[in-house]
Amino acid sequence: MTVSNVVSPLMTYLDRFLIGAILSVGAVAYYVTPFEMATKLLLIPSALAGVLFPAFSGALVGDRASAGALYRRSLAVVVFILLPLSLAMAAFGRLGLKLWLGPVFANNTCHVLPILSLGVFVNGLAGVPFALIQAAARPDLTAKLHLVEAPVFLAACWYLTKRFGIDGAALAWATRALVDAVALLLLARQWDFNVAPRLAVPTFSGARSS
Repeated sequence: MTVSNVVSPLMTYLDRFLIGAILSVGAVAYYVTPFEMATKLLLIPSALAGVLFPAFSGALVGDRASAGALYRRSLAVVVFILLPLSLAMAAFGRLGLKLWLGPVFANNTCHVLPILSLGVFVNGLAGVPFALIQAAARPDLTAKLHLVEAPVFLAACWYLTKRFGIDGAALAWATRALVDAVALLLLARQWDFNVAPRLAVPTFSGARSS
């Protein structure tokens, strides 16, 4: 958990440091503003994950049969709530920036907000399997995943930022969120969390139909 809590925030904010180093400090403002707008949507899945962790912990210990149903239902809720909001922000976010900060600012960030909005959706979706894996007493899985992602994300963000500017940084962040979500969903699908011994390698058979 310590590894995840250290590495994950670094990957969240690393892109803006690279933008400042590779492009300019002014370019950071054109990136951070849509970034902060888009990531505010993560308050919804974050609140849900905080409730799911104790719910998953109790289900895996006392009523494991309900864990699969809770997992699938939680994924459906996140998709139902977060997908329309992400699509709306991707479609109308530029208009909002134009009304708020002017056409010049909006034109300089016209591609950043749609990319980040879709990245936020998959990042929010990843919160459900993340909570399940943590509740199953396997934080080592997410820590190893973050350690693998960090250097790859650093290299990709540096290259894409240098090649495409702030649009490239947004693409690197969204791609990292997509890879992270897919990896967590696959872990939740293939590991059987119904296995009782804590040291046994877990699998979650209830998530196989998701």
